[in-house]
Amino acid sequence: MTAHAPIGRPLILACALALLPCLAGAQTVRGGPPSTPGMNNNGNRAAIPPSPSPDVSTGRPDTRPQLAVGAVLCSSQDDLERYLAILSAKAAGETPPAGPPLKCQRVTESSPVQIVERRGQARTEVKVAGKTSLSGQTGWTDAWLPERR
Repeated sequence: MTAHAPIGRPLILACALALLPCLAGAQTVRGGPPSTPGMNNNGNRAAIPPSPSPDVSTGRPDTRPQLAVGAVLCSSQDDLERYLAILSAKAAGETPPAGPPLKCQRVTESSPVQIVERRGQARTEVKVAGKTSLSGQTGWTDAWLPERR
């Protein structure tokens, strides 16, 4: 047998003493939040506002493809191709190709679209529908858009 005390007991005792203030603070303090739903701090029933009813006016969720916030919409396929070439060059640490200014913009609000034409992967011509700032515009995007949602 060894003459010194095992380390386990004092360690457990120290941990228990350290947790004691935390456990004491977990009790509900008078004047704090009510412990029973629907009751106020005085023990009386509180008026519970009615929950809002879901909007059922449309009947179905919007299932059209949408351009998400941050997607790019370019006025022509050439502008989209140049935009992608510039991104690729910057990512590779190369000098981006020069040319006339791009006619591309970032989408600032989710916008439903109608697909006009697809030309390979990440090249889709769309017409923006719905009531957004881009409504009625036709352009090209590299966003992935499913046929149906």
